[in-house]
Amino acid sequence: MIKIVHVVNQFFAGLGGEEKAGLPVGVIEGSAGAARGLEPKLGDEGKIACTVYVGDNYFHEHKEAALKAILDAVRAAEPDVLVAGPAFNSGRYGLSCVEICNAVANALGIPCLTAMHEENPGVGTYREFVNARVYCLPTAEATTGMNDALARLARFAVRLAR
Repeated sequence: MIKIVHVVNQFFAGLGGEEKAGLPVGVIEGSAGAARGLEPKLGDEGKIACTVYVGDNYFHEHKEAALKAILDAVRAAEPDVLVAGPAFNSGRYGLSCVEICNAVANALGIPCLTAMHEENPGVGTYREFVNARVYCLPTAEATTGMNDALARLARFAVRLAR
């Protein structure tokens, strides 16, 4: 069974919207927020070790501290794969997902997976990083595509860990 850390923003952690975008990095054991939708799609092949969250504004205003806290949390969980997002067409969130994936892949050497709409600015950043351990899957533009995005993330995460 593979072990996954799921990184989400404050909204997809279920902690609030723009009014909570300043939340620092936090860790919830097991699945929370969007991770509760991802875990069942893993079936018997995987589990969510923890859900790491960070506010959209906090990440971009305190990037170094946020990345350090996220790396510490991921390192402690010892996952096989990191999943960030899906970000759909949310630009700040997409950029965060790609930067987190790149940092974790470089520092810890584990495969990292995110997903977003093709027009998300994070896609351009993903292409600039050219990191063989980071993967970006396409999604619908809006959260109405959540079920499909989580199913694709789950299938790909299982393949990456094999």
